[in-house]
Amino acid sequence: MFIVFSLMILISIMSPIAIGLLGEDENEIDLIVGISATGNAPTIGTLPNPLFVDIGVSKIINVRVNDSDNDILNVTWDWGDGSPLEVNTTVPAFVAIRVYNEHTWTPPIEYTQGAGGYNVSYELKVVVDDGNGNYAWRNTTILCVVPDNYGPASDIEGPSTIVAPADAVTFVAMANDTEGEPLTWTFILNDSVSDSVIGVYYTPASDPATWVWNNMTYVFGAEGYFNVTLFVSDAIGDNQTGLHNTSDRATVRSYLNKIPFVTNITVTPQSPIINETGYINVTYKIDVYDEEAEVMNATWDFDDGSPVRYNESGPMRITYTFYQSVNYTDTGEFNISFVVTDGRPGHEVYRWTVVYVNSTNLPPSVTGFSFNYSQGSFELPNVTINFTLSITDPELNLVTLNVSWGDGSPNEYYNLTDFIEGNVTLVISHAYSAVGQYMIQLWYTDNKSGLLNHSKYYNLTVKVEIPVPIIIERWSWWDYASLGLFALIPVLVVLRLYYVGRQRRLIEAQGMTLEEYRLIESERARQQEEALEHELARQMEDVKR
Repeated sequence: MFIVFSLMILISIMSPIAIGLLGEDENEIDLIVGISATGNAPTIGTLPNPLFVDIGVSKIINVRVNDSDNDILNVTWDWGDGSPLEVNTTVPAFVAIRVYNEHTWTPPIEYTQGAGGYNVSYELKVVVDDGNGNYAWRNTTILCVVPDNYGPASDIEGPSTIVAPADAVTFVAMANDTEGEPLTWTFILNDSVSDSVIGVYYTPASDPATWVWNNMTYVFGAEGYFNVTLFVSDAIGDNQTGLHNTSDRATVRSYLNKIPFVTNITVTPQSPIINETGYINVTYKIDVYDEEAEVMNATWDFDDGSPVRYNESGPMRITYTFYQSVNYTDTGEFNISFVVTDGRPGHEVYRWTVVYVNSTNLPPSVTGFSFNYSQGSFELPNVTINFTLSITDPELNLVTLNVSWGDGSPNEYYNLTDFIEGNVTLVISHAYSAVGQYMIQLWYTDNKSGLLNHSKYYNLTVKVEIPVPIIIERWSWWDYASLGLFALIPVLVVLRLYYVGRQRRLIEAQGMTLEEYRLIESERARQQEEALEHELARQMEDVKR
């Protein structure tokens, strides 16, 4: 015991001298020595205290050891961060030996992600022993420098218009972190009564200072005003505070979208009449309103064969008045239809009205329809007759004419436009092939509606005949017998010859033989019979109409 006690005193006296001789720093750690009875304890130099290191960067550390017994020394490194111990073995160390080792300190992520501007400390312990139960060690504080960390920037954008409770509403969320660290996104819904978490999301590390998007879709399911607050943090746990838990807010109004409000169609003038100008301008007006200020699109159909027309509103919560003007040149009944929508299914609103367009237009009239017979009171078969027709129209509208000749021949059609002093004149010709009376029927119109009847008829009768030859009637046997009572037979013979010759001369004077005359008489009787049948058939057809 006396020997051990004497050695401890000696070491405590000599240590300052030895350390001064080794030239170590003044911020030294007191040497701790353990001695056994089998030899002298090793010695170990000092370590800087504290020792600053960077996160994740390997740090080389050295320590000087020696042993007066020239023992082989074991140098054990306890890094203080829970990593395995490391051991260096020296050669016989009578002469001081510098032992090197390196280590990388990486604090837990909760100390570095989204945090900074401070140091994380570890306790480094270096122990040297000579294998004989003698040892010495030194401790120092490792300060792992956590650099300044900047919080993320973030933004959230909600819909710019009112949404329906059943709509899937998309929120555009974005964030930018200077260090590009993983981010935590938390969406908080406030319904003016309470807060509730509606989504928590995580995004991995990104390139530094790069925008990252994490959009979210949500259905509110109710009407009201809602605030959706986005919290974005680059930190973990308790560090999600301050600048490391930035927030932004989007306000949304959820409203049960209503169909557009639409008035009835207003027509000006209410009773349109086409006057002497030939047209009437009609203005249609309707008022529309959308509670949600959505754009409304309207479609008009005017039932006049023209293309549909369109109106569009702006995105404002005001009453819009849509106008359309139509020039009508024709009369009639027109079904006006209007449909407007805000673009949502089932939000089409329809309106209808009926417009009756009238006119002061007067119908055309026949002012003359004349012709001349070559035979005075009739015309011969197959002889062309020239007819002169005159028609007037107060508005000088085109007149459509349909001529039916009454003999079964095809109808003739004309469009009359060449008015001179209010009248249009047309010369038409026709020849009838058979004897009879024919009714010519004219149907004409200006294809307008207005005052009086604009679809009119005009009839004219034409007679076709064959003239009867002038002849002396033949005597009967009674005539001859009576004459024989007063004259002699020779006288009767002379008279008979005289009258027969005279009859033949009269027929021949008309360019015919007696035989031809008899054929004509027979044909005339047949044609008269056919004409009578044709007239009866036409009258029956008129009765059917």
